[in-house]
Amino acid sequence: MYIDGKETKIQKVNTAFLGCEIGSGKHEVRIVYHAPGATAGKVFSMIGIVGFVLLLVL
Repeated sequence: MYIDGKETKIQKVNTAFLGCEIGSGKHEVRIVYHAPGATAGKVFSMIGIVGFVLLLVL
């Protein structure tokens, strides 16, 4: 989580939520999430597509 372009510490709030402390005023909040296994899924999908195309051609 980034507040005004600076990475901030994420805290667990109310058991199931994430939060952080922000002072009063206007701020830009950016939340970044990277799904585990997304890269492997993309690679295996491309291998499957290439394999399917090869089956169609041959």
